[in-house]
Amino acid sequence: MMTMQQSIACPECGTKICFNAAELLHGATFSCDDCGTDIALNTASQDHARETMAAFERAKKTI
Repeated sequence: MMTMQQSIACPECGTKICFNAAELLHGATFSCDDCGTDIALNTASQDHARETMAAFERAKKTI
């Protein structure tokens, strides 16, 4: 599973929000240090993202 730190631009102010992809997939919320905006995945997106990552991990093993 992906554990590398990632970042995304805050949708409100553009500041970089750092997050852990694995934690995001498991429901964690991350906040912008400048304006306090939170980013998270809704439940349906979490399920879809976990399924996609599992398929990706399986595919990596075949190459």
